[in-house]
Amino acid sequence: MIKGISGREDSFLIGFILECLGTITIKEAHQWIYNLIKDHDDLPPYMYCLLDAENERDFKETIGFDAYADTTEKEMDALIGISYKRGLSTQDGDFNISKKKALKALADSPQLEKRFRETFPFIEW
Repeated sequence: MIKGISGREDSFLIGFILECLGTITIKEAHQWIYNLIKDHDDLPPYMYCLLDAENERDFKETIGFDAYADTTEKEMDALIGISYKRGLSTQDGDFNISKKKALKALADSPQLEKRFRETFPFIEW
């Protein structure tokens, strides 16, 4: 079993995926799951159900438990910086932080960028 997706007590990875929704598209979240399926045969059943999720709300509801990551507030701002860099957000006001501050948070959080790139190696930006 992959660490971080098995349930309430072990949800840091799926929690990170949830925090990344908005920084990644639902199609990219599905791609992440397809990559797991390709490499593992012991995924929890809910992971397969996530492939039917059509939006962020469906994705969260399908999990069926509260998943938490260890992401700090500054790292959450850095995720918004990634969203700006990827062109998923194009103007100030899309988030509760300015583009400039989000990009600064990203520059100040190399560990978050590393985690993002390791989690989503198929995403180029």
